[in-house]
Amino acid sequence: MVTRLTDVLMDCLAQQDSWHVYLLRHWNDIMGELHTQVCLERISGETLILGVHDVHWMQELFCLAQELITHINNRLGHNYVKNVRFVLSSSRHNPQKINKRAAQQRSVTIATPTTVNEKKLTERQHKALGEITDPQLKDLLRQLMVRGSS
Repeated sequence: MVTRLTDVLMDCLAQQDSWHVYLLRHWNDIMGELHTQVCLERISGETLILGVHDVHWMQELFCLAQELITHINNRLGHNYVKNVRFVLSSSRHNPQKINKRAAQQRSVTIATPTTVNEKKLTERQHKALGEITDPQLKDLLRQLMVRGSS
């Protein structure tokens, strides 16, 4: 019988009750659609080391680091994370290959809740989003921020 190492590690970690385990197990859910661009490389004390697959995404996420910390801590239920560091990740675990039709469907899906809940964003969040040039990143982060403030 062959067992994946990640399954064994998760079973061992499940016996521990810590925010580290929760973060590892729920990373994709916490980050939403951004999990395809950002992976959790390492946890070092109160600092998360996040792997990013593209320098453009790294720059944009760096500008929104405080909002990411706030969102992650909200999901953890406590202010465990104090800092994030971004590193260029050498492997891409989920390549983004989106055809034109899927991109149009995604735009429709994102646009509807964003305009309804936009009033929940702070002035700082609006300003930060205004500085982002990549429309896909802007929509994903706005969605993340709205979800975090709900």
